[in-house]
Amino acid sequence: MAYAVIQIGGPIYGVGESKAEAIKSAMEWLDPDTKETDISMYMPPVNDGDLVCIECSEGVLKRVNEVGGDIPATILLGLLCLPKIIYVCDECGVEISGEICSEHPDATISSVLAN
Repeated sequence: MAYAVIQIGGPIYGVGESKAEAIKSAMEWLDPDTKETDISMYMPPVNDGDLVCIECSEGVLKRVNEVGGDIPATILLGLLCLPKIIYVCDECGVEISGEICSEHPDATISSVLAN
């Protein structure tokens, strides 16, 4: 199980294999006046700006460790997840499974985030 500290409507500040590890990671990036007790466990309803610790997918953990916390993520059933990316052929408008349309191999492909 992995955890993330996020600001609702904002970035991911820290991740870890445990709540304590995620909070420790986040404290490095948060305002120096922020205390660990300012971070609550995720429990709906939440408001934009709330600072919470939430379970996250292994994909989120891996991605944040690779590129940092400014990534798109979505909360599904109490779990912070990476959004699904849909690829669409710009020539025919059809959703495709990869990054090349079999009908139009030279066409530009657009990617769209889908929650």
